[in-house]
Amino acid sequence: MIDFSIVVPAYNEEAYIAKTLVALRQSIQLVPKNEASAEIVVVDHSSTDNTAREANLADTILNLPRGGSIGSVRNFGAKGSKGKMIVFVDADTIVPENFFATLVAFAEAGVVGGAVRGFYEPKSWLIQQYARFWDWYAARSSRPMTQGVCQYIRREEFEAIGGYDEGLWFAEDTDFYWRLHDHAQEHGKLLGIPTDVFVFPSSRRMDKWPAWKMIFWTNPYMSKFRLKSARHWQNWYGRGTVR
Repeated sequence: MIDFSIVVPAYNEEAYIAKTLVALRQSIQLVPKNEASAEIVVVDHSSTDNTAREANLADTILNLPRGGSIGSVRNFGAKGSKGKMIVFVDADTIVPENFFATLVAFAEAGVVGGAVRGFYEPKSWLIQQYARFWDWYAARSSRPMTQGVCQYIRREEFEAIGGYDEGLWFAEDTDFYWRLHDHAQEHGKLLGIPTDVFVFPSSRRMDKWPAWKMIFWTNPYMSKFRLKSARHWQNWYGRGTVR
């Protein structure tokens, strides 16, 4: 059985996905194959551009019919993968060279899941501070929060908590980690979030909205009323992603 499956959800990602996969490959190659094996699985959510062609560094490309939340895409990728540990990385996210080695070390230490924090560099200074605040708050909250740009989980735990909630169109990553956190506490298992390793997502979603709209709609106090509204989040995902 493969040790790690890196699942990359993708919808119209021709401008980003090749760089994401190159970075993943470089990180994987720094760990000897006899120490840990890995596969990269891209889930093409019925893209209308050249995503599939640009994803040629993937070991497997799974095709998923259009429609459905990001949670449904991640779940589909998990089911189509083979690894004992499932790693979810967004298609517009660059990982550092020590990314895979860090996950291997965590797994060897008995960690069953967690996340790697994202470092964003949006164009707006105000949004930069907003992103930094939530990163600071998430690490210190009584109930930790992590982002879906990079989360990982042992397959056994993924199945135990039921994967991602496919009915959520926003904050599905927070919900996922909360359930994983509760499961780990209940069963005495370890979770891990590196303090010295970050991934670097594109800030395109942050840049597409004015600062006031970004802060107003994505803060937990407002977004909680529309978490299951596909229509509300279609511009966040990209038009055409939802039915």
